[in-house]
Amino acid sequence: MKNLLFTLFTTSIMAVILPMQLRSQCTFCPSSVINGSSSSALGYGNSALGGSSTVIGFRSEANQQGSIAIGKDLVVSRNYSIVIGSGKDETRRLINNIPQSLMIGFNSEYPTFFVSQPQAVYNTGRVGIGNVTAPQAKLHIRADAGEDADLFLEPTGENQTAQIRLGQNNNISAKDNGNMHFETTPDKAFVFHQGDIYLEDIEYGIIMKSPDGNCWRGTLSNSGQLNFVSMESCPGETIISAGADREQQGKIVLKPNPATTQLHIETTLPQYTFVLRDMQSRVLYEGYSGDKKSMIDISLYPAGAYVISFIVDEKIIETQKFTKY
Repeated sequence: MKNLLFTLFTTSIMAVILPMQLRSQCTFCPSSVINGSSSSALGYGNSALGGSSTVIGFRSEANQQGSIAIGKDLVVSRNYSIVIGSGKDETRRLINNIPQSLMIGFNSEYPTFFVSQPQAVYNTGRVGIGNVTAPQAKLHIRADAGEDADLFLEPTGENQTAQIRLGQNNNISAKDNGNMHFETTPDKAFVFHQGDIYLEDIEYGIIMKSPDGNCWRGTLSNSGQLNFVSMESCPGETIISAGADREQQGKIVLKPNPATTQLHIETTLPQYTFVLRDMQSRVLYEGYSGDKKSMIDISLYPAGAYVISFIVDEKIIETQKFTKY
């Protein structure tokens, strides 16, 4: 009876172990070692030592449960972690020893890209760039020695914008050869907490708009006195000298230009009609105004270039281009 029970027991154990061993596989892997159950190797000189581990490449090693190594001279030494790329050589391998993480790097023992596991259930991990394996923010970028930590946002096309959005209501944006815009809601302020504000170039200073809509630039004299000089236009405004060859003359100011959601018109004309067109000359909007200040809602129009024409006495007195972004 005991012999029968022992036979049944050992048979059951082997029925579990043998299929696990049989599931391990090697495809063209000379000099490779496969010891983990359900592990796989592909390439030369690899070691798949952890259960369900996978190694693809050259002289790489995955020695923990569910670990994956893809490339050359790599090591994964934590459960369910992944490393991709290539180490410097056989003695300076790229090693991922962070549990449940992704590491990517090439021709170096240091990673260029890293993704951590989340700090809590149902959360997401953090990203490190530049040999960062313990990111201190959602995106943590570290420069190499002797290198600047650059973040380069390069828009393609003169009508496109490089911008950083800080929440729903704050934005920093700029176009090539355009003004730099800092935007927030009307009831909020730009706060510089501690430190000085230093304007290095004496040719530039502080620009402020007076209640009548004119802008003034204040620069500092050698005696420390702030002197303000009237400017022809405010930054981001386009001035049109309307009707120069007509009895009816006036000034039209478009602002901001470029614009995002609203295009404001300020003019000395007593009354006028304006027509908004796209670059294919299709009429998008037409209106009439007898006010010195008007506004056109452009929020629903796609980013790009547009033209606006001003009409007095059924004649176009000026057409001006503006950009929406």
